[in-house]
Amino acid sequence: LDSRLWQSLPNTRAAMAAEGATKKDKKAKPAPEAEVVKNSKRKAKETEEVEESAPKKKQKKTVEAEPEDASAKSSGKEADVTGRKLYVGGISKNTSEETLKEKFAQYGNVQEVSIPPGVGAKRICFITFKKKAHAEAALEEDGEELEGTKLKVRIADGSKSASATDTAVFIAGLGLDCSEESLMKKLSKCGEVEKLDVPRSKAAATKGQSRGFAIAKFKKKAGAEAALSLDGTNFQGKKLSVKAYTSSASDIKKSEKLKSQKAKAEAQELSKKEFRVLARGFQKSTTEALLREHFEPCGEVKQVVMPKTKDGVSRGIAFISFTSKAAMKEALRLNGQEFREQPLKVVDAALTGGKKGKNGDKKEKPTKDE
Repeated sequence: LDSRLWQSLPNTRAAMAAEGATKKDKKAKPAPEAEVVKNSKRKAKETEEVEESAPKKKQKKTVEAEPEDASAKSSGKEADVTGRKLYVGGISKNTSEETLKEKFAQYGNVQEVSIPPGVGAKRICFITFKKKAHAEAALEEDGEELEGTKLKVRIADGSKSASATDTAVFIAGLGLDCSEESLMKKLSKCGEVEKLDVPRSKAAATKGQSRGFAIAKFKKKAGAEAALSLDGTNFQGKKLSVKAYTSSASDIKKSEKLKSQKAKAEAQELSKKEFRVLARGFQKSTTEALLREHFEPCGEVKQVVMPKTKDGVSRGIAFISFTSKAAMKEALRLNGQEFREQPLKVVDAALTGGKKGKNGDKKEKPTKDE
């Protein structure tokens, strides 16, 4: 047995050595897949290190395109131009669409310039912008001159703004021979028309002819809304364009000026109006200063007048003028109250029936006592 074991030992040692060598080879040589992954990671790391060490290039800043108005996009249907379309009036007959586009392009992208046919000395046109903001900015041209004529610029499509009106409509596309009577008859079917303005040409060649547009103001909002349904319909062989009317900057200024003038006139008329009372029954030694002091608690005293005789003696009456009707009413409450130990009679000077003197003062009819 011992001899057999001794003989097998060399073979056993050789087998163990061979097995150890195999394990060592397996450990030293990884699987092909693992080697590929390891090489890939190593290359990626080397690339990153190279990129980090290399100088960085400046990236160009990209400006995002400003979003277009949804109304400016067309999806098979006619694009909505609400707020983007301008009406421009007062254009010279020699002004071209190119000239207008060049002038208004400073405010933004002009999509369309349309000049309706006309034979007058002045014409109108419609300018459509790509964005509402551009159209609103172009309103600054209202009142400016172009080729010798003053422009009138406003929003033409009926979009609501601070200057828009709910009861008025703007009508374009009228014939040169259109009369107010015929247009009034058509519009009256929509509602009661408060005012209709059909501008006429002043040029010698076309004097008296319609300028092709009109402004109608209805008494109620419902009438104006009904009139808007006439947009695109035919009238006397012409296709009408009916939009809600929006006042231009010049219209607003004119309206404000008229209001200011009216207020000034009313103030002047009010200043001319007399708020005065007639006081009598006081002592003839009474002075204007004493009367003013007595009536000042009623309100601001404008004037105290004490008529005198030819000899310069007080007639015993006085006219006290106030700056307001309320002050005059308070003064009338003093009627019958005591003034310097005598009852004072105070009445409305307008009811005395006296005639005005040279200085505009009413002459009180003398009493029997006088």
